[in-house]
Amino acid sequence: VAVLSFNASAGMVVIGNNAGVDSLSKSDVKKLFMGKKSKLSNGTKAQIIELADGSEGRLAFHEVATGRSESQLQSAWSRLVF
Repeated sequence: VAVLSFNASAGMVVIGNNAGVDSLSKSDVKKLFMGKKSKLSNGTKAQIIELADGSEGRLAFHEVATGRSESQLQSAWSRLVF
């Protein structure tokens, strides 16, 4: 199980299935969520699962993990698609 804890007081943790990766750095998580990286360090393709748009958990996660607001994320992701 890959686990990343950004800050104990923030309560943010990323957990994944056992893909042979013990941990992820904050930088790796940001790159995965911003589409700049698609594979884990062992070559396994990462699958990103998001919380619902506008949910408190999603907003808090991205504030810490990516440093982006909901609108900034949508803008960045739309540029990746086109």
